[in-house]
Amino acid sequence: MPKTTPTNGEADHEALALLRDSATPELYHRNGFRVLELPVDATSKDVNRRKQMVEMATANGVPLPPGAGRCFPLDPVPDEFTVRDAVQRLGDPERRLVDEFFWFWPHEQGQSKSDQGLQHLAKGNHERASEIWGQQEANQSVSHVSTHNLAVLHHLLALLWESHARSNNLSGDEHKNIEQLWSRAFRRWQKLLDEEGFWSRLTARVREFEDPRLTAGTVRRLRAALPAALLSINARLALQAVEQGKKDSAARLVEVIRKSGFPDEAIKDGLRQAVEPVRARIKALCKAA
Repeated sequence: MPKTTPTNGEADHEALALLRDSATPELYHRNGFRVLELPVDATSKDVNRRKQMVEMATANGVPLPPGAGRCFPLDPVPDEFTVRDAVQRLGDPERRLVDEFFWFWPHEQGQSKSDQGLQHLAKGNHERASEIWGQQEANQSVSHVSTHNLAVLHHLLALLWESHARSNNLSGDEHKNIEQLWSRAFRRWQKLLDEEGFWSRLTARVREFEDPRLTAGTVRRLRAALPAALLSINARLALQAVEQGKKDSAARLVEVIRKSGFPDEAIKDGLRQAVEPVRARIKALCKAA
């Protein structure tokens, strides 16, 4: 049977499902642009070329040359399965939109190579990139790209620290650092929710895809669903801490949610999304029993 084009309602539902599926503690670890070390304005040819380069390096056991958009390179180097998944993500407009949303943007579309902040990220100097974006943010950067990049940066760093905390005992200063990163990230995500220029740029990007599954309505719904999706990540981290018997870590993560500044309804929805897989497992066990 021929493949039918989904209706707007179906497409929006699929896009929201992708957002919720992506909103896990591995959000940035699985990001296709990070895995392939490509900028968000990479073309299909760039993606395929990078895929071939990774496969050749893996097959010959040689170091992989840095990609054009390298920042926060993964260690260990992504395996073949991870690379294949990343290529598939960037080849699907809906998944690519989510990965673009949660990665670093150039201030001028299509100009990643000359973007000053991204150049510092490529050199591993995220502190300098943060300073540049902070200055641009103070001067009301175009479409609030600097605010978006700072939100992504602090969010990524917070999750990296949370990953480190799962297997290490942190000092008081390190705990304070994590709290500050969460606060900075959430403050900027909240700011973006009210910035029409930012969402207009995302809508313009959606039009560039020329895909019937992606519409202006998709962007509106992503915007509405973003707070709960972000908080569900913290809720999932709290659940993991409980399962590991780390009650103090779980309590800290719940406190981060409580102090996030997002509305109560978003907090409740985020918690609901996090516990849904647990509820599903319990139902399956009960049915089997």
